[in-house]
Amino acid sequence: MLCVIYGDRGLSELIDELYCPLEETLRARIGSGTDYQLRVRCTVCHALYRYLEDRGRQYGWHYADLEQMAFELLPGLMAKAKGSPVNEEAFQSLAEFCRQYDQLSHMDGPFYGCDACCNGTCLHRYAVAHITQRDDLQTRFRDSVRDSWDPGNWHELCTYVIDQILMPGVDERFSRQAGVCFVIQQAAAWTELDRDNRRRLVDDTMAHFETGMVDQTEQNG
Repeated sequence: MLCVIYGDRGLSELIDELYCPLEETLRARIGSGTDYQLRVRCTVCHALYRYLEDRGRQYGWHYADLEQMAFELLPGLMAKAKGSPVNEEAFQSLAEFCRQYDQLSHMDGPFYGCDACCNGTCLHRYAVAHITQRDDLQTRFRDSVRDSWDPGNWHELCTYVIDQILMPGVDERFSRQAGVCFVIQQAAAWTELDRDNRRRLVDDTMAHFETGMVDQTEQNG
């Protein structure tokens, strides 16, 4: 989704990337019986609403926004589920969905470094948060920092996180942002470090990933 809204991929690619993995899973689980398409359409509808409800809860979206976004995204997905071509009207609805998603994702970052990393649009926080809750990754990250204060020392771990949350072939900018987002959230949770060292950890990682930096003094106090 990021590659279409903020990158250079087309709407047809977004439809394929949203639908095809779901179809592969369903074929493996339920086969291709006489009611296959009906079950696919039902699953697509439920999956769409579940995804939007989860994201809406995280970002604080209103129910009316969720309904409107589902209304815009559903025609293209249903066309794929029926095995029909995605018509121009469905593509127009999908473009409107992308516009709404972008608009509703604009928010002030909650942690030091957020605004500099993603420039006011929260792209990765909740996908990354799901990963950062793992105790083993937190331990590996802190051990790598204690071993050597060098972003290259925890670069491999950041790459692992990127691979977990982003599809192959995404724009390199999003990969860098996701990697930095992981460190931002790890630093915020590392209360044993004082504020200056938590900020230094973020700044050094940003420089390592060559993420665009802005003056954060006024933004973060």
